[in-house]
Amino acid sequence: MRGRMIRLILVMVVLVTGFAAAVAITLRVTGFPEDLRFSPEQEYVYRIPFPLSIVVKEDQAGVIQPPNTDANEKYGGVCTALVIGPEHTGRAEVEVRLFGVIPVRRVVVNVTENVEVIPSGHAIGVLLATEGVVIVGHVPLRGLDGKQYHPARNAGLLAGDVLLAINDQQVSKVDDVERIISGLAASGSLNLKIKRNGQVLRKEIKPVVSAPIAGLKP
Repeated sequence: MRGRMIRLILVMVVLVTGFAAAVAITLRVTGFPEDLRFSPEQEYVYRIPFPLSIVVKEDQAGVIQPPNTDANEKYGGVCTALVIGPEHTGRAEVEVRLFGVIPVRRVVVNVTENVEVIPSGHAIGVLLATEGVVIVGHVPLRGLDGKQYHPARNAGLLAGDVLLAINDQQVSKVDDVERIISGLAASGSLNLKIKRNGQVLRKEIKPVVSAPIAGLKP
């Protein structure tokens, strides 16, 4: 009887270990990042059919919001939603755990203030990344006709996309984005090379001539 119990426990340990390994591999294959960068107004949502939770070191807890118990109702649906939301600017190391116990991945989270670039009537929020710049959002533009336009949104750009190149010119910092867009002819278009969830995509933005913006030199 005792031998059977020991074998049963060993089988359960093997199954749990194997399941944890499968979860870790799934996170890697599906593009769960090891490095997250966003502004205080954003949050990272990851949907996966496993019960995951996060643990933050005590001395870094002020950077990341406490886990949101309503996250699964808001984002999950048929899957589990893991939400990492910033609280203050800074850097934190987050441990992703299965069943709240088994560590399956470590993530470095950098929360920095959003840098808004508005050259030549284009408004797009960007953050520095290890390659290119991360798009953290876009705002509407008011055209000369007084109407609002959303050129970046209409082109299919999403928050979290990594901007790699504009018109075949590589970008690695905010200044690159401003320089290229500022030198664009009024009738030209922006051909963007972006990375989304590990996949490289091409997008095209049709420019909009905007009304004068207070505080900006023509």
